[in-house]
Amino acid sequence: MDFVLKKNKRNFRPGYSLTSYIFARLANGMAALFFLLLSLPVMILTSIAVVFLLGRPVLYSGTRLGQRKRSFTMYKFRTLPKDFQNKNRAQLVSHRHGRQPLISQFMRETRIDELPQLLNILKGDMDFMGPRPIRPEVYNAYCRKINGYDKRFSVKPGLIGYSQLLTPHSAPKRLRSHMDNRAVLNERRIFFNIYIVMLTIYVVMRRTVKMGYKILITNVLKMKLLKQYNEKRGFDRIRLKKGFFYLYENRTDCLSCLYSDLYETDCIAKGRIFDINEEYIRLDTNDHFNDSELLLKISVKGKTRGSKPLSKSCVCRGVVYKTYETGKNFKYTYIIKYKPVTELNQYMVDQYFLSKSLIQYVF
Repeated sequence: MDFVLKKNKRNFRPGYSLTSYIFARLANGMAALFFLLLSLPVMILTSIAVVFLLGRPVLYSGTRLGQRKRSFTMYKFRTLPKDFQNKNRAQLVSHRHGRQPLISQFMRETRIDELPQLLNILKGDMDFMGPRPIRPEVYNAYCRKINGYDKRFSVKPGLIGYSQLLTPHSAPKRLRSHMDNRAVLNERRIFFNIYIVMLTIYVVMRRTVKMGYKILITNVLKMKLLKQYNEKRGFDRIRLKKGFFYLYENRTDCLSCLYSDLYETDCIAKGRIFDINEEYIRLDTNDHFNDSELLLKISVKGKTRGSKPLSKSCVCRGVVYKTYETGKNFKYTYIIKYKPVTELNQYMVDQYFLSKSLIQYVF
């Protein structure tokens, strides 16, 4: 039996006690059966959509590492080309692999593609709550040398992971590992887990309605019926109401700098960020600059705490793609192709500028 005995309540060890293992197995099994029956109509409709739009097979089955690093087969609705994993091995899916079909975006953003993992919970491979299962190739390439990473294998992987809820896929592995380990080390709290499951269901349903409305209005009514325009952009743009940028002289020593290394008083140009996607950013400014290689600090302001608004910043390198003279609120508009200078800066972009995490915590 897969469990780790705890000596006493004051000395928590990662894993299960005998009592919690039995209770968790029964509770997860009954909940999985309930949600499987509840979601059966959605799964049938999704299967039909996958067959007509992406072809067969409907399900993707891949090897994942479970408790004690035991391999098991995890199920998902297929959202990627059939041979994607064989070609890309340990690579994680990102915008660099190109724009996904609309049905694939919808399933991944709303987590509908994860519904078949209810079968994994019924089989006993997974729990509802726990660190997300990881591919052996990704573990060997990126994670096995992270200090304390293997603590996650003392419990079963989960359909819902703490780090998956609160961070985007681009979050550094060490950060996600730390968040998951904090959850693993705590004694299992049934009411807290129920709250997280209910919160996840609410957030997923809200995102599903939002994306469904967007697809219906933008892609069906405007493009198909009214013939207003054709969507040519590779990625969806995020409009920023309180986004700002600061331009600095190009520095070769800033290969790993953070926003704190660049002072706003030293910038040579500044202005507003109009919108941003995974590759391009639109900047509006009254300053003209000709340098094609740029060093940018981009910032976005959030809620006010006390007398100061909270803000998040990151550093990117970029090149000028297009320039316009607008003559409205700002003299110039620049379209910049950008790239964050570090993995941490990439995480900041995805988390605070592109809002890629499932739950946006207080900012």
